[in-house]
Amino acid sequence: MTAASNNNNNKLAKEVHEALWVQLKQLALPILLIASIGLMAQASTDYSSGFTQAYTKYGIAVGTISTILVAAVLAVQKFSPGAIDTRGSGFRAMSLFLFVWWGIGAAILTWQTEVESFALVGNAYFCLWFGFIAAASLFHVTVLREKRLDVSSAPPFALGGLFVASLIEFISAAAICSGNTIQKFSVADESCSGTSGFVLSCGVISFAICAALCLMPTLHRHSTMQLIAYFLVAWWTCGVYIGTFGTGKTNEIAIFKLPSNGYFSSWLALGFAASLAFANQPSEQAVGNSAIGQPIDNSEGAPPIAQNV
Repeated sequence: MTAASNNNNNKLAKEVHEALWVQLKQLALPILLIASIGLMAQASTDYSSGFTQAYTKYGIAVGTISTILVAAVLAVQKFSPGAIDTRGSGFRAMSLFLFVWWGIGAAILTWQTEVESFALVGNAYFCLWFGFIAAASLFHVTVLREKRLDVSSAPPFALGGLFVASLIEFISAAAICSGNTIQKFSVADESCSGTSGFVLSCGVISFAICAALCLMPTLHRHSTMQLIAYFLVAWWTCGVYIGTFGTGKTNEIAIFKLPSNGYFSSWLALGFAASLAFANQPSEQAVGNSAIGQPIDNSEGAPPIAQNV
């Protein structure tokens, strides 16, 4: 494959990614509105049914405030489309607030142990996480990608996603090991030893590796990233199997056998690790040059790890 073909492919890929981000910006607000209304409805239903804990009231607050803000923005976009562009700083501030608001709300309500409708998979659970994802996407598009901040040196999406998924998996495993979970497991699974300890270590080690990659750009050399990415794929393959399938032993139940934060984050971590490994595959031109003894030319662009797509 010639250098011109590579450049054309890279240009096309960039255009496709930009188009996807534009679509994401258009979809983020409607998805966020649906999640806000769904959370508010479920929390209000729980409250009227007698679940008057502080968490239920907090769930109502998260959904209500988000609904008001998102509905106001959608109304402005409908009846005065240019107002958002002329008052962009206010819109970006709202995006930042919703990102933090939903992040805190999802973390508190899905890990608490008093209200099952938030902690177990159901309407409120999915509304919380889809709301956070939509708010994070809106923040990323409006604040980071629209030339408001320089993100040329920021970690790629797959590495950032793996960083977050590893953190969530680690917290979930730690909660189960300490017995602070709404789901019930055997005593052996709450001892943080054996398979439970390994699942916990999956999140800790992966999180540490991602943090090192984010903080030390010298590790972004293509050959180094290939080895790290391959290790992470193998590491999370073991973690997903042991954490969600189990080992087959009667006294070692998979701690993420049921859908939960740990279950979903484990699978997402494996997916992000695979994406990172795929992104760091050598190009056909690089393979050809290496085969005939020519040096690999990276002058036309940064290695895949530095591409923020």
